[in-house]
Amino acid sequence: MILRPYQEESISSLADGIVAGRRKQVLCSPTGSGKTVMAATLIKRAQTKSRKAVFIVDRLSLVEQTSRVFWSADIPHGVEQGNNTHGRGELVQICSAQTLEARGHLPDASLYVWDECHTMRKFLVEKMKEVSAPVVGLSATPFTQGLGDIFGGVVNVTTTDTLINEGYLVPLRVYAAREIDMTGAKTVAGEWSDGEVARRATVIIGDIVKEWSEKTAQVFGGPQPTLVFTPDVAYGEELVRAFAAIGQDFRQVSYRSQEEERRRDIRDFENGGCMGLISCEALAKGFDAPNAMVLIDARPYKKAFAAHIQKLGRVMRPNPGKAFAMVLDHSGNYRGFFSKMEDFFAHGVEALSEGLYLDTPRKEEPIATDEILCSGCGAGIGPAVTTCPACGHAKVRRSKVETVAGELVELTKADMRLAGPRFKADPRMAWYGCCEIAYMRKKGNFTEAKAFAYAQYKSLFGHYPENAWQFDIRHNAATKELQNHITKNVIAYARRRANGRKR
Repeated sequence: MILRPYQEESISSLADGIVAGRRKQVLCSPTGSGKTVMAATLIKRAQTKSRKAVFIVDRLSLVEQTSRVFWSADIPHGVEQGNNTHGRGELVQICSAQTLEARGHLPDASLYVWDECHTMRKFLVEKMKEVSAPVVGLSATPFTQGLGDIFGGVVNVTTTDTLINEGYLVPLRVYAAREIDMTGAKTVAGEWSDGEVARRATVIIGDIVKEWSEKTAQVFGGPQPTLVFTPDVAYGEELVRAFAAIGQDFRQVSYRSQEEERRRDIRDFENGGCMGLISCEALAKGFDAPNAMVLIDARPYKKAFAAHIQKLGRVMRPNPGKAFAMVLDHSGNYRGFFSKMEDFFAHGVEALSEGLYLDTPRKEEPIATDEILCSGCGAGIGPAVTTCPACGHAKVRRSKVETVAGELVELTKADMRLAGPRFKADPRMAWYGCCEIAYMRKKGNFTEAKAFAYAQYKSLFGHYPENAWQFDIRHNAATKELQNHITKNVIAYARRRANGRKR
């Protein structure tokens, strides 16, 4: 295999870490940077020395994808995945995490590679803590709390921004939801106030199918291969029908899909046999589809920063003729995570405990639903009815997701930076917040806390505060946004100092 410079450097850094005694390391590299290729290189080297290696994936659909990479690298291997288990005598094994859990064992090996290690499956966490052989965890987003308890270090050689600038990833052209004021306005669903909208289970802004039709025509001149992420499976089923109504073949890949059905739909998408794939979480990690030109994000997140980054990565892989990918954000995630996203794309991670990015793993779970509709005609039917009296189809539960009127407008990074953080609108409260954060960080040492607070305020506003030092927790001015911003400044300062020492 011909490796890119950053891939060679990543492998060398992992080897150096093992020599230095770090037997368990995370290889952090952006989605699309070729983590599987780097892992295959490590495994091939182990194989040439007649050593056993195990590559573990946490998605059944990724077994076949990884196997293709290994065959292209001339790595004979076996597979341990349910009824698809074969080649157990081979030195290299590709294993499904679900199968290992079900069988209650981890094969003996001289090297373990744990793909998407941030998912933190309990069985693997326990086993990986026990093994003495080198373990390499692969992740584009190693933000999960507890990773540092398993892995002794992280290797992060390149960043998303660097790979975009070097042409290894494509940039994003983003259209994000701008909600129309719904107070007193009549819509198809009735008359809602802003408060009523806020109380809905999940709110999606804008007509997904209409916006997709208009934006793909405007930007690309017509429909393009598209990935859609939805809040739940029922909403995905509704979208399948809505796209079919305009003559577009979109298919849902979910926990309800049979394994062969998933494989067929993914192959059809890769080969142009269908226009789009719809998923809650099943395609959010590890799925490799360079032909995907459009991402529709209709799954809002409050805290799942890693899930947001993983989704964006699905469409950033390059492909012949692909100058950029388009994101249609109906969820508000792009705006909500912009500050953290920009920092991560520029700097990556240097430690597994960086508080700015810490996250919890996501599970594919449908939102609880109540309303029952016919899957054939959409008519409402009672809970005791097994078939629709209107058309004879079986009933299904409809998603509690609400779609409200709105439009998507193009966003740029410059636009987002100009919008600025909310704390800058009130310098006095920002100063109180700096004092509170400084006091907590310095554990009550007033001398150090004062110096820290003044320095942070000056970094925010370019000058020192007019107010004197005043610590009073009753102000409650240390907002999460301000805490995250100051954490980012502290991390950036530590990096600058470290880089200075290296030089």
